[in-house]
Amino acid sequence: MARRVLFVTYYRIWPVGQIGVMKRCLRLIDRMSDDLDIHLLHFGPKPVDDPVFRRVEPRLTIRTIDGDRIAAEMTDYFRTLRPDSVVFGECPVGGSMLRAYRTARLVTTNQIGIDNYSGSWLAALTSLGYRRIRRWLFLGLTHNGRPGYTGWRFEVAPPLVSVPRDAGGAPRDRICVMGYDRQTLVMACDLLKRLPPNQRVEVFLTDEAEELMRDLPFEALPHDVSYISVAADRNLFASFARAKLLIGKAGFQQIVESLVLGAPIVCQMYDAGVRSFLLPSYLRPYVRLVWTEAHLAKALPKIREWVEKPTPLPWDRVCADLPDPVGYTAGRLEALIRGSKAFGNHAEAARHSDSQ
Repeated sequence: MARRVLFVTYYRIWPVGQIGVMKRCLRLIDRMSDDLDIHLLHFGPKPVDDPVFRRVEPRLTIRTIDGDRIAAEMTDYFRTLRPDSVVFGECPVGGSMLRAYRTARLVTTNQIGIDNYSGSWLAALTSLGYRRIRRWLFLGLTHNGRPGYTGWRFEVAPPLVSVPRDAGGAPRDRICVMGYDRQTLVMACDLLKRLPPNQRVEVFLTDEAEELMRDLPFEALPHDVSYISVAADRNLFASFARAKLLIGKAGFQQIVESLVLGAPIVCQMYDAGVRSFLLPSYLRPYVRLVWTEAHLAKALPKIREWVEKPTPLPWDRVCADLPDPVGYTAGRLEALIRGSKAFGNHAEAARHSDSQ
């Protein structure tokens, strides 16, 4: 009988784009064994135009729960489904995610958490604070970038990027804008006006592009601007690997995906965005977090330096040494789901990655 796995995820574009939890779960599911019976308890709309979602959807059974009876419906759902394992796409700190965490204990003890790697002490604190989650898989960059770092009840895996063949060897010839929310696009337009002219700029957009871009003067910028809507991961990361600067939102995974592919990043802050203390100290020199125009002006000299004199980042070897981060991490997650005792032994993950 197939092992039944329940992923708990969410996705929203408005008022601020929060799409990372769903996207990372989809990337991992896409590379996991076909003999797993995979279900999603999902909060928010489905990313129907996302290429990975379209590819993975046929193997998923998706349930959304909302409304006045959410507590009772969630309890009934868990007791009816009775999953063998529950995987939380993010630390269940509040709202529907926390309710799902409290409900999951009714049916299984094999609970696994996925979250951002903000350093070993925060990883250990998270592991301690959610005692019913037996194992954590943290995504991010260690100081040297090597995968396989383990601590008490947790393991660190690299960002879930599709590594282009020319990673590390292609010229840095463009600026990438992750235009998934209005605030970021406003900041990007303001910043691009202040940079040397004739830059090649690629703006990545969601299916909400028309509303998000309304009245923003990108066409008046002194640059060669192009627009890519709902990009496939391979195209997105191929551009990152050629970028001398990325402009995005203050989302942790967006930051480490940019850095592992060699591009420093400027991030628009928002209320739920990553704060500086959540970034390991070795990442901070290559990240600028901006709230206001004044913050942007203060950061501008360093940003101009990144654009005018692109330099290698410390994680250049990560993608060369591990050319399939998604397959590797999917293998590690599957080992935890199956109750493997090889936690910290990465031979199984390497075999899984090589077989894809």
